[in-house]
Amino acid sequence: MRREIITVRTTPKPTALMFLLPALAVAGSASAAQPRVLTLDQAVRQAIAQNPRLRGARSATASQGDQALSVRGHLLPLVDVSMMYSDVNSPEDVQIGELLGPFLPKPSGAGASGQSGPSIPSELPLKGIQAGLGTVTVAQPLLGLWHLSHDYAAASDQADSAQDDLRAAEADLREQVEDGFIALFEARALRGIAQASYDQLGDQLRLTDAKFKDGVLTRADVLRVQVAVANADQQRIQAGVQEDVARAALLTLLGMSPETTEVDFAEPTDLERRPIPTDVTDAESFADQHRAEIQSAQAGQSAAHHAFVSSELKILPEINASATYIRVQGMPAGLPPDYFMVGVNLDWPIWEWGASYYAARAASERDDAATARVDGVRDQVALEVHRRLREERAAANAVTVAQDAIAQAEEAFRVTEAMVRAGSATTTDLLDAQSALTQARLNLVRAKYQDLRARSALTRALGA
Repeated sequence: MRREIITVRTTPKPTALMFLLPALAVAGSASAAQPRVLTLDQAVRQAIAQNPRLRGARSATASQGDQALSVRGHLLPLVDVSMMYSDVNSPEDVQIGELLGPFLPKPSGAGASGQSGPSIPSELPLKGIQAGLGTVTVAQPLLGLWHLSHDYAAASDQADSAQDDLRAAEADLREQVEDGFIALFEARALRGIAQASYDQLGDQLRLTDAKFKDGVLTRADVLRVQVAVANADQQRIQAGVQEDVARAALLTLLGMSPETTEVDFAEPTDLERRPIPTDVTDAESFADQHRAEIQSAQAGQSAAHHAFVSSELKILPEINASATYIRVQGMPAGLPPDYFMVGVNLDWPIWEWGASYYAARAASERDDAATARVDGVRDQVALEVHRRLREERAAANAVTVAQDAIAQAEEAFRVTEAMVRAGSATTTDLLDAQSALTQARLNLVRAKYQDLRARSALTRALGA
């Protein structure tokens, strides 16, 4: 290696620093390649931000909110402005006096009522006249405000229901991410147990082989230990595959490539510290107040009720007030340029073959269906809370039993190993004790992570 460096680089001469630079570069690259560790909360936030389903749900929720604002706009006065420009040409004179006479004040003179006004010619040539017309109209619903207010309340409730549905979808995704964390670290724990069992059996194989060479044990004893080592190796490989699959699934859930090595995960220790309710009634009451599904159903029922009331009120006549200002430019002299109109509009379709009646009845039936849906969702949530609470208690008891069992299995293995060394127990006894210890460790790991799953599911059921 030194000869190559001298041959390629004649100046400067190699120094100790030059040999240290590659090592420093390797150390720097290794430090830069350290994966970024995500906690459970960080992973949940990333999953919520990246999940396509939630992005669509957020857009739908925003649409419902804008729809409510659109309905609210109908409660306010409508202002309409229009402008028109015309170049008027007529081949004949227009009888303008007869046309506008009834709408203008009578001229002063004989037979007049004392009012004075512009003198209107009987005939007027309309040629080359450029006229402009501007209109400003302000309209305000009066009786219609009643049903429009219920339409706005229904739209607002629909927006609230959509927001609650979004919260429920986020809670589902949080549970999925938590389950992904649990599956990953359960697989890692199982792989660690399998590796420990493999190493322990390897030590036993070396000891058994040495005793076989000394003539203390038979070839069958060696073969039994070799089979146990092979089985432990197979379990170790399977646990490694399970860990890779769990990691890939979790990365995919976060919107990342399943092959990435830039991210690692911190063990979700916070799950173990989550408070667990002790009373079923209190847990059901808490869920009834906090579950997004119940709140969504309640908002939907309120929206259906407002829609029903609005459909009934729409049977009444529509009464709207309006005020209009008209400004005319370019008309012949003697015509007033400004006009004002104020009025009330009444619209009441008195016969429409029962369309409004059946629309109101359909809205009433939807109201009843929404009320029944609220009751159904409440019953479903109460049942889910009851079941999840029972499952968590059973999982916690399983952890306690597994902890007691592993203590007994460790003591049994220690005693059996000492007896084998003393020659008072066989290799089969030792393998059985080691297998029982490994199984006890596996049972403890599975019970522990099953308890975490039960806690996560219970949190979701409570709406916490």
